[in-house]
Amino acid sequence: MGIALSNLLSVARDAMAVNAKALDITGQNVANVNTAGYARRRAEIQARGTSRDSYGGVTIGSITRAADDLTQRRLLDVRGQETSARQRSDSLASVEAVFNDANGTGLAGGLVKLFDSFNSLASNPRDTTARNGVLSAAQSVVDDFTMATRTIDGARADIFAQAQGYTKQINEIGVGIAALSGSIQSSLAAGQDASDLLDKRDMLLRNLSEIVDVQTASNPDGTILVRAAGQSLVEGNSANTLSVTLDTPGALAFKISVAGSPAMGFSAQNMGGKLGGMRQARDEDMAETRKKLDALAADLATAVNGLHSAGFGTDGVAGRNLFTFTAANPAHTLAIDPALAGHPERVAAASSLASSAGGNDVARQIAGLQSTPSTASGTKTLIESYADLVGDLGLRRQKATGDAEVKGALADQIQALHQQTSGVSLDEEMVDLTRYQRAYEASSKLLKTFDELMRGLIQSL
Repeated sequence: MGIALSNLLSVARDAMAVNAKALDITGQNVANVNTAGYARRRAEIQARGTSRDSYGGVTIGSITRAADDLTQRRLLDVRGQETSARQRSDSLASVEAVFNDANGTGLAGGLVKLFDSFNSLASNPRDTTARNGVLSAAQSVVDDFTMATRTIDGARADIFAQAQGYTKQINEIGVGIAALSGSIQSSLAAGQDASDLLDKRDMLLRNLSEIVDVQTASNPDGTILVRAAGQSLVEGNSANTLSVTLDTPGALAFKISVAGSPAMGFSAQNMGGKLGGMRQARDEDMAETRKKLDALAADLATAVNGLHSAGFGTDGVAGRNLFTFTAANPAHTLAIDPALAGHPERVAAASSLASSAGGNDVARQIAGLQSTPSTASGTKTLIESYADLVGDLGLRRQKATGDAEVKGALADQIQALHQQTSGVSLDEEMVDLTRYQRAYEASSKLLKTFDELMRGLIQSL
């Protein structure tokens, strides 16, 4: 009888302790229903084994964390793609604005005014005002090219500075992930619950995936391998160091340093995340726009100078160019030839010395460049070449914006799927609270029964 009552006490005690712990865990879930990155916990209740001297009981075998590694990895990947596309679109917005002809910030209006000014000169080649109009229109075109190049070059410089900041964040997050992995490894080895540490590490991984595309692989000891662009950022409880510089052509050059070894460069084509979107916008989209802008400036100056240098000003002198530029940087260095600045009489309108005082055939030819193929390819007008530049930039940003929307919708779907597995459902938790409460109350009654039996036993003695 004594042994039986002793077992009853143990069973009641264990049942109360187990259900109290389960209530604590359920309460923690409820309290963290709105906590970002929190994964639902579950008390895995198991029957205690019976033996000749024990009638069993109950125990908590483990506390499990509801996490789906597959959806987690998929979410990291898609979020990285989304933020990459969105960052690319945002980075191109400032550059696209400088070519917004509808708001008067593009080059088309200036080019048209330049050709119109030569039309006005052809109508009245002796008029000093018309000649000053040509110089004024030419200066406006120069200013438009200067503003466009400064905007693009400034945006690229800003992106480089931002990229340096992001690499610093990546390294800081990498150190944090490595430290947490070490703590997780120690906790699991000691048989302790590492759920809180795992939550924190997953949040760091999500933050990291917004900056750079992340791939992870779990190790049996609780540590993970984190890779980006084919390079290991975190290996177990050690973090490597990422850096960014500019290569000789001026593009972003990424390097990785492993365990203090010299930094080694690697291809960043698949960088992903904000860093990847910035790289694509800077070194692909903006670089191509800058290249087209240089070509347009060179084509404009070459076409106008080819006709202008063959003409005569009212001073009877020929052989002067309207524009100057350097071949290495045409758009930024485009300028009115110093020999013409402030000298309207030197603007060429006539094709011969005899007609220099009132001829207009050269002015008409230059005005005709508005509708004459004048680019290096010989197939497009200068206005059409500019339209191609604007259209190409617009399509690039449109594609980035569209990709961001598609990837964002996909990421939201995966997030919802991940939330179904790892998220806290208040309805489910309320059911569990009631269930564990009833079990605790029943265990309490069991303990009360033990007390009554003991009293009866004592009184019978």
